[in-house]
Amino acid sequence: MGERRRFVRPLSVISAFVVAVLVVVSFGFLRHGVSTQETSLLQSDDNQLGLVLNEAVGALTTSLTSVGELMAATNDSPSVFQSSSKLITLSPGTSLALLHSVAGHATVVLGAGPNFVVGQTLSGPLATAVAGAGPKLSATDIFPIGDKKYFALVLSPTPGTAIAELDQVNPGKPAASPGGPYSQLYFSLYTSKTADPAQLLGGTLGLAPLPGQVVHTFITVGNKKWLVLASAKHPLVGSASSVAP
Repeated sequence: MGERRRFVRPLSVISAFVVAVLVVVSFGFLRHGVSTQETSLLQSDDNQLGLVLNEAVGALTTSLTSVGELMAATNDSPSVFQSSSKLITLSPGTSLALLHSVAGHATVVLGAGPNFVVGQTLSGPLATAVAGAGPKLSATDIFPIGDKKYFALVLSPTPGTAIAELDQVNPGKPAASPGGPYSQLYFSLYTSKTADPAQLLGGTLGLAPLPGQVVHTFITVGNKKWLVLASAKHPLVGSASSVAP
């Protein structure tokens, strides 16, 4: 009887050890599965947000191209320019200009918004962008004018003529959260392929870094790739899946 007890006791210890190992291994598999699913959902949402932003850029490109075509068809009609630029310049910090560019010197012919005056000669990064503009949209980096920051979108529908949109940016001001299926995301948008603080266009947390796991995707803006970072406000797989392990 004593020998049987001595035999059973080691067997019980081994069984308990095996069960403990299986529990730990199962925990690891569950934790990895939840993490993988969370990453997959977050990346999918960020990619979808990128597609929405790409569509918005495409619509803006179409609008700028249309303004250029209308100017060519109407011999730079001021009334046509003002009416066609209204939707583009709805934002208080956005301006639009029709420019004549000769030998690298760009002059404002018609302007809408606060930053362009008829007869104004451009300088700095905006002048450089206009000098190198072609029929396809091009985008500048963020650059300062006085104590404010801007970026520009430029295209040249015909040789010697350019359309330039100048947009003021306030990266320190938190942007509105995206609506609909993207309301569960924090995001940051950069006018560069890297998370360069100097090229932060804006985001839901302003200048603060995104919390938790961060994924990325890119959108195409003219001749550039812009970086879109995103993180989740709460677990996308649901609290039950997160707590289960």
